[in-house]
Amino acid sequence: MEISNVGDFQLGNALFRRQWSTGKSSSNSVDGLGPLFNSRSCQSCHLKDGRGHPPFSGITQSNSLVIQLQDSENNDNGDDAYGNQLQPFAAPGLHGEGQLSVFYEELVFRYPDDAEIILHKPNYNVSQLADGPLGKNTVLSPRIAPQMIGVGLLEAIEEEDILRQQDPDDINRDGISGRANFGYSLVNKRSMLGRFGWKASAPTIADQTAVAFSVDMGLSTPLIRVNHGDCTAQQSSCLELALFTQDTHEDTEVSQEILDLVVFYSQNLAVPESRVEDQQRFTAGRDLFNKIGCESCHTQRYVTSRIVLSNPHFEKQIIFPYTDLLLHDMGEALADRSAHGFAQASEWRTSPLWGIGLAKIVNPNARYLHDGRAGSIEEAILWHDGEGLNARSNFVGLSVEQRQKVLYFLRSL
Repeated sequence: MEISNVGDFQLGNALFRRQWSTGKSSSNSVDGLGPLFNSRSCQSCHLKDGRGHPPFSGITQSNSLVIQLQDSENNDNGDDAYGNQLQPFAAPGLHGEGQLSVFYEELVFRYPDDAEIILHKPNYNVSQLADGPLGKNTVLSPRIAPQMIGVGLLEAIEEEDILRQQDPDDINRDGISGRANFGYSLVNKRSMLGRFGWKASAPTIADQTAVAFSVDMGLSTPLIRVNHGDCTAQQSSCLELALFTQDTHEDTEVSQEILDLVVFYSQNLAVPESRVEDQQRFTAGRDLFNKIGCESCHTQRYVTSRIVLSNPHFEKQIIFPYTDLLLHDMGEALADRSAHGFAQASEWRTSPLWGIGLAKIVNPNARYLHDGRAGSIEEAILWHDGEGLNARSNFVGLSVEQRQKVLYFLRSL
């Protein structure tokens, strides 16, 4: 990053941490939260720019886990009464839409060598629904906030380098049939390759940021000029309150300048260096990681684009994100129970692995996979199924020492 841009990065960081207000504050630039919302700031979900966590078992609410709502009969619709996401918090005069609690069923997994590990299967309950029961076809889709590091570099990968990894018909018969997702870019006003989000539905960081401002915090931006957030037509009080507060803003609640600064900050969050104390063990773990088939989806290396107009310092960078950014069928146990746009219920974008070893240092309560069910990297591996089954089976078949080498490698990233 150029020294001249450091100030923009610091301003973006301050805005990322900013607590937004639901009422008229001393500065209109922090007004407009809600009327319904999941969080008051970006930082509240992406804790220290890292991944979030679900509620503890039996305890309600966690800012860093959201519950998306979807009509199982129509992928493009949310719940008629509650919209696309359950919002637990509300501006004064309104009630939050409902409260979430999670209970984990403990499943014992036994390796062939008799070593055991506990897997956690989540069960969700929504209570205190403010506007009546959910629709009969509404399904719950839990999502924890992902880590923010390196997203600008992922955005700078050449599109063709991602698309060439597709094998939707599994022509090479390796059991891996990744495919790209596509989404409408609000920035570029056209359909583009998706790279961000658990289903790879957002083409750019600006698109993802604008959606988060709108749905998670009820804040309008130049890309989504809806000041009532996720309020539905059935939530008349919510719409009335949004209309009442609209006159405090000349244009949108989040200005173009603020949006640009938050996007710039997000793009430029650096990736930590690998922390290798035992090079021989690290190399052995990496070789096993590749040998058992993990690298088939978690692509190790890319060279970024030769031209990156918004961030020229990203040009021609050799990066090691360990992801192909494609959708893969991960099996029924991890399925959403419904499709999501072009992504099917059991399909998920391959998560980047860089920085994964620091997840619990950044947030001691951090968990893994899209819903945070996995309490450890090892448990996350054991939940792999579908296209991940062969790699998981190969991992299970390793000796204790070999498994620990793979885990050491991953914790060093």
